[in-house]
Amino acid sequence: MFRFIIRAIWVIAGIFSIIAIIMALLILGPNKSEVWAVVAAALAVITSIISSWAAQRVLEIQQDAQKPYPYPSIDVKSRYSLMQLRITNFGGTAARDIFIKWHKPLLNSQGEIVRFTKQENAPEIPILLPNESVAVLVGGSNAIYAQYLDMNYSCVFR
Repeated sequence: MFRFIIRAIWVIAGIFSIIAIIMALLILGPNKSEVWAVVAAALAVITSIISSWAAQRVLEIQQDAQKPYPYPSIDVKSRYSLMQLRITNFGGTAARDIFIKWHKPLLNSQGEIVRFTKQENAPEIPILLPNESVAVLVGGSNAIYAQYLDMNYSCVFR
């Protein structure tokens, strides 16, 4: 919301600057030196708006990089012949109270839903530090692929 308000203020300031240029030219005419001072001042405001917009975008990118970013993946390389569900936090700060909501439940080789905890209504992962990961066993990779033909899964973190 804050980002939207800042951009709205810049747009309004730019519109007022353009209106000031047009009004100065229409009311006083292009022959007066005061008109060109108004035009120069309004163009300076427009230039500062453009540079502020770019600087704000860089700041927003840096702020977004600091947010937690838990990312799920299926890991078949770290343990020989075993498939693991691995959650890695690629963000810049710790991810806290991670709940995983599957669109289609991820089942292990015994047909049970894969979870990081056995507690009901508790977060799957209480805290995950930046660039750290946690994994849970899904099953033997050959058995899982033979048992479940459709291995397309997606989830939402809350």
